[in-house]
This record gives sequence, structure tokens and C-alpha cells, in this order.
Amino acid sequence: MLEKRPYCTYKPNKPLDKVSSFRPISLLSCVSKVLEKIIAKRIMWFVLKNQHISNNQVAFKAGQGTIDALLHFELYLATALSYKNHTEVLSLDFEKAFDRIGVHVVLRQLNKWRVGKKVYAFVKSFLTKRTFRVKINGKYSDRTSLYNGIPQGSPISVVFFIIAFDEISKILQKYQLHHSIYADDVLIFSKNNGLLESQHKFSKILDDIAVWSEGSGASISYEKCNIIHICRKKNYPDYDFIYNNVVIKNVKQLKILGITFNKTLNFKQHCLDLRKKLNSRLNIIKYLTSKNSRIHTESLINVTRSLILGVIDYGLSIYGQCAKTTRRLVITSYHTAIRRSLRAFPTTPIKNLLAESGLPSIDERFKQSTLRLIPKLYLTKNSILHKDVKNVITKKRVMKRPSAIFNALQQAKEIDIFCKPTIKRANLVPPWKLPNTIFITKLLDYPKQSTNSIIYKETFLDIRDQLKKDGWKLIFTDGSKISHSSSFAVVTEEGNIITKGLLFSYNSVFAAELTAINVAIKHAVANKGKYVICTDSMSSIKSLQNLRNEESLVEHSRDMLIKYFSKIKVMWIPGHCGIRGNEHADSAAKEVYESPSICFGSFVKSDIIRQVNVYMRGLTMSNWQTHNHIYKLYNQNCCKPVFPASSTTDQQKIFTRLRLGHTKITHEHLLKREPSPICLECKCSLSINHILEFCPKYCNVRLNMFRNKKPTDLLKNCNLENIETIYKYIYQCKLLQQI
Repeated sequence: MLEKRPYCTYKPNKPLDKVSSFRPISLLSCVSKVLEKIIAKRIMWFVLKNQHISNNQVAFKAGQGTIDALLHFELYLATALSYKNHTEVLSLDFEKAFDRIGVHVVLRQLNKWRVGKKVYAFVKSFLTKRTFRVKINGKYSDRTSLYNGIPQGSPISVVFFIIAFDEISKILQKYQLHHSIYADDVLIFSKNNGLLESQHKFSKILDDIAVWSEGSGASISYEKCNIIHICRKKNYPDYDFIYNNVVIKNVKQLKILGITFNKTLNFKQHCLDLRKKLNSRLNIIKYLTSKNSRIHTESLINVTRSLILGVIDYGLSIYGQCAKTTRRLVITSYHTAIRRSLRAFPTTPIKNLLAESGLPSIDERFKQSTLRLIPKLYLTKNSILHKDVKNVITKKRVMKRPSAIFNALQQAKEIDIFCKPTIKRANLVPPWKLPNTIFITKLLDYPKQSTNSIIYKETFLDIRDQLKKDGWKLIFTDGSKISHSSSFAVVTEEGNIITKGLLFSYNSVFAAELTAINVAIKHAVANKGKYVICTDSMSSIKSLQNLRNEESLVEHSRDMLIKYFSKIKVMWIPGHCGIRGNEHADSAAKEVYESPSICFGSFVKSDIIRQVNVYMRGLTMSNWQTHNHIYKLYNQNCCKPVFPASSTTDQQKIFTRLRLGHTKITHEHLLKREPSPICLECKCSLSINHILEFCPKYCNVRLNMFRNKKPTDLLKNCNLENIETIYKYIYQCKLLQQI
């Protein structure tokens, strides 16, 4: 564990003859990785629970990431531009921060936070007296001692790094400036009326960081630091920032966490950079779809989704607000990739390509990406983002330049999602301490498909009698769902209602069941005695047992179960088996719709995402209804066809081009700028319908192949028989090379 065997990875676009062009990655044993993951999880729980790490640091925290920092930064800039303020942004670059940060900084922080003695001893042993050696061409170098730096490649190294780097955030909090940190990427920004004022503040900050650097080992690379001024004025003068005789350049655009921001926040430069990246990836698609390629269409679509759409998706909710002309810079490469993946003819309409591939348009994807921010905004782990959301909701003045957060909240209203923004706190108790004895699952020993309800009922009564002898009380929960609403109820075994309530229309039965269990746990905590909560929702019990499930309802319920494990248990019972308490809970949950009830605002993330997907599907279908093309006859529901795995790529290509309605013989004239082709046999306009159904030249072949079937009807269903029949027809008509 204390010796590293680095594997050197090449840094892109760096000279191969320099050692600095390679990044050393430690190769660790699997046993070491497992142990380090366990320790890392425990340390992270401790520091997050006690809020030791600043909320400005968003790296390596569950449920947080670069998008949190970008949303906060973009909202800040959008607000400043709307109010005609000037914003100065300083980007700091730390030179080899992982390799140079001092071990003593990590130990100092852990000691200050009073971490457990055993964990502290492990960390101290892990970080000190380390050695490494490099293996090249099968030979090892001499062992070298490592006195400074965080060991890279270890699961626990990132935790140590953000612990040490948290001291930077404490320095910045002394000044009336905003900042965001992702690992060692530090961004400082401030509204002001002049550059001199901000430069004075930046100088003081750099002075303090320089003092910290002397004692920590980390150092700023001033040559790589940049400053950018963002405002609505077109000809605002640019002045370089000079600190300790080193020039910090004032740039026109600045790349921040993967998104390029420019002076006017129009994201044109980002789209230009993105186009270059997409074009290089497009070469992979072109190679995979070359003439001799035999790759299945489905595989090519998946490659396009990963290589092209995956890159476009990152930050789309932020940079997608740019002008449509700017967005077109990205669209061209995306459409080309789809066309090549389908092996479609170059003149095929874009709407046909998107429907056939099952991929969204960029406009639809932008809207979907914005809507998918809703669960993050309404239930976030970051207090800074939570504050931003509350400010946007309460602000009555409409911003001239809307932010991504504002757009998401406005669109949430359009699809009838109304929630109260809440901040998701860290687990109050360690989740790994959840005892298995809390869950009573004896009835699961009987398979529901083959077990009579009488056996279930008798077994339950035996368990109930034993529990009552031991002083346990039983309460029952159930959830219900109808088209326009969801509801839940918590009752006693005799049918007395403890709590019942409504949920929003987009909530699922799963959310209703979880809410019922959560309310039942609160009731058990607030009252004397020991309680067994009986539920027929196996999915709810599994979610409580799954420590990786981070739904707010699940985590809150799990915390209380661990804390009050001696007085609360959860028991699974089968539904609709004549168990009296379950029948009462089921009836009470269904009766909620018939009387005025309190509406609970709880939700699960999957429900909102499903609501977003339903809304987007409806939007796609409404746009599809206005599409006027013959392809609509073959794909009325705008669904992606699934080709059989046994069909060949040549068969798929012919079938797809005929479905899409554009082939070489019918539409090549558009590329050559020639008149529309005419059938030499019957002097009619040449089209797919004419070739398949009406041309007398192929009458005999048509009768032999299709009999009484209508050839174009075969294009509606992509089964193997239809694909082979169409292909044989085109082959016998000697039209393969012309399709």
C-alpha cells in the first residue's frame, strides 16, 4: 500500500520527448482499493455531516459536480448583464497541485476537525513514508521516497485533496467576493464599477494565497492564470492585471469547467470549439460507416449517441440559450453523424433522419436538458445553489438575459411541477450501520405466485401474535394512484386513520408508498411504544436496504430507522390477501380522493424525469403531426425501428433508404442540380412508390415477390421477412446500385 508503481499516461497535444508530457497513475492492488474506498466513504460522511468542507467546493461530492458551479456562475453573470453591471472574473491555475500539496496540510485539517484517532492514524500511515518506482520495458527503476503530494490513482486521494484545498475557500470567504472551486480549479468573480477596484481585491487575495502556498507546498502558476471582463459594452478597454511583475492576461474568452465564456456571454466561441471537437469525432463515425463496413445500424446509432450527442449534452442547458445561428455551428456535425449512421442518402430530410434514428433534435435536447435540471434545483445538496433557486423564485423583476435556472423553473410550471425548494442534508447517522434486524421479511419465503392467500394470512397472524407478546404495535401503510393524483394512508390494525394525504399528479405509487412509510416512522418516533410498520411495497423496502439509493425520502427514513432501531421495524406483507390492516390502509388511501385532504410536497427524482419524458414525447408527436412527408405513412408514431440482428447491413441500408423516401435513383438530381428523373418505361415521375407499386417494367417481379400484398405496406414493419422480401425485389429489379 505504501509503494506506488506508476503507469505513465500521455497528455494529449504535448511533446513526446518531455517527461512533463506524461501523467503518472498509480497501479494499486484490488485489496488496497477496497480498503481505501471504505475509509474514503467514512471520512466523506464525517466531513459532510459536520459541514467541514465549504459548499463552494463541488468536486467529488455525491450529487454535486461541475454543473452546480456552472449554474451558479452563469446565474451570477446573467443577473449582472440584466442590471448592466460589470463583472471581473479571475481564474487561478495551481501548478501540479496534486503532486505538491503537503501531507501535513491534510493531517492539520483532520486534526482540527477532530476526526477519530484510528482514522487519523490510518491517514498518517497512508500518507507518510511512501515510495514509488517506475516500470519501463519490463524493468523497474530504483525506489524513490515521496515526501510531498497526494498519491494519484487511489480512491481516497481525491478526498484528501479537497480536504487540504478547503483552506483556499476559507481564505476567499474573508473577502466580499464570490468564488467556485472544483478540485484545484478556482474561479473568483465580482461585480464592480471599475477594473482598479477589482484588481486591488484580487491582489490582496493573491497575497494571502501566496502566504498559504509557502506553508502548504502548492503554488499558483501566474502565467496560466487569466482574467476576463464581462459586460454589455462592445468596446470596453482591456487591461492586463500585473501582480508581482507578472502579467495576468485579460482574455476575450475563458474556458471554465469545459464551457467557454466570452465577454458578451453569447457562447459563440464555445460552439466553435465544440464544432472542432465534433468534427474530429465525426471521423470515427465516417470510418465505421465506410463502404466495406458491416456494423449494425443499431450499434452505429449508439456510437453516435455516445460520441456526438454525449459531447453536445454537457452544459447544453447553459450554452443552449445562444442564438439559433450560433447553435447551427453544432447542428451540422450532429446531423451528418446521424445520416452516416443510418447510411441514408445525403438529401434525406432532417426530420426523417431524427425519427428513424430515435435521436432528438438539438432544440428538443436543449429543452429536455433544461427540464432535467428541475430535480437538482428543487432538491439540491448544495446550499449555494439552493439559495440561487430561492432568489430566482422570489425575484419579481424579469431579467433581460434569463439564466438556465430561471428557464428551468419557468418550464417546470408549464408541465405542472410545483415543489418547494429544499436542501438535502447529509446523512445524520452512518448509513452502513443499518441493521438487518429492522426488516421483517419472513413472508417473502412464500412465493406470491404459488402461495394461497390463506397461508399468507395464517403466517402473518402467527408473526403478529408473537410481536404483540413482545410489546410491539402494528401500523399499516399503503399508496394509491389514479390518473390525476396520488394518495397514501397510514392506519392502525383496527382501521383508525393516523394520517392520510394527497401527492402531486406526477407522483407514482412508489413515491406514495415511500411517503406513507416516512410519515409512519415520524408517528412512531413521536409516540411512546414500539412499532412495526407493515407495507406491501417490496420496492420501498429494497430502496431502504440499498445504501446507494440517495432519494431524499429514502435517506430520511433510513436515518430515523437507524437512530430508533430499538423501537421501529418494517415488515413486508402481501397485498390483497385478506390481512385486515392492509385492507383498511388500501381503502383509506383510495378514499382520500373523495374528501378534502392535505397535499404533501414530497417527490422522487424518477417521477419528475418520467413527467419530463412524457412531456417531451407529447411535444415530439405534436411536431410530427405537422410533418408532411410520405415517410410519415411508414412511421406514424415517430418511433425508432428495431432491425433484426440477423439482417445484413446491405439489407438494412436498402430498407432504410426506401422507408426514408430518398434514394440515388430518385433524388440524385438534387445534388447535380438537374431536372427531376422520369421513368423511361411509362414517362411518369420516378419515385419510391412508382418503383415498388406501379412501374410496369417490374410487374412480373412484383407479382412473384408480393402476391396480393401492397409493397409499401412492408416498409411499415421492420421484421426480417419484410426486409428480405424488399431486398430480393430490388435485387431482382437490378436496382441495388441505384438505391
